[in-house]
Amino acid sequence: MNTIDYASIEEQINGGTVTRRGDVVMTRGEGCWIWDVTGKRYLDLTSAQGVAMLGHAHP
Repeated sequence: MNTIDYASIEEQINGGTVTRRGDVVMTRGEGCWIWDVTGKRYLDLTSAQGVAMLGHAHP
């Protein structure tokens, strides 16, 4: 599957309730880092509320 396939699935699940920011589909997160479906790592600078308090993948 490629990014477009994952984006299509994400749209079906979220039903337009979440605003997409570009064509990147994230697959996992750890601390302040997130990874997309191609394995590329990004520093999460979006400051989402839950992530700001807990980080990604908090137990």
